[in-house]
Amino acid sequence: MDDEALNEDQAQPIKFVGSKDASRKMLDLARKLDSGAISDEQSRISRGFEDNESLAPEEKELMDFILSKVNDGTIDLYSPSSLLNNAVYEALAEEQRGEIDLYAVNALSTIRRIKDLKDLPGVDETRTYQMKLMINELKLKKEEMEKNFGDVYII
Repeated sequence: MDDEALNEDQAQPIKFVGSKDASRKMLDLARKLDSGAISDEQSRISRGFEDNESLAPEEKELMDFILSKVNDGTIDLYSPSSLLNNAVYEALAEEQRGEIDLYAVNALSTIRRIKDLKDLPGVDETRTYQMKLMINELKLKKEEMEKNFGDVYII
């Protein structure tokens, strides 16, 4: 039985492929996954690193505003055009619109990550470095774009 391991679910031997050492390591990893040991560690890592200070009031306000727009359907997490103030956007030149569109795609990705962090159970999202970073990233880029192109976003 040196070259085989028993697959407990199907009670059939699994043939090792490649080096025995690598195959045994893969089998050990599979057992850890089945036992939940790795998912516990992944859960701990996914929670984010806590900060001693909460979000600043303006950061919390922006986070709450964005998430309220997501929850009421104004912002569609997979439609960059849902971030646009169409009256301002339509008045821009084609090249300017391209820059606005690119930022909208990136902003939605950040908003999805904000929502994912907010939705994690057992996490005070207002006390994580990740949330602060994402909120400030959105705020600064939005301010830069609006300085150059006007009030083109609804956030």
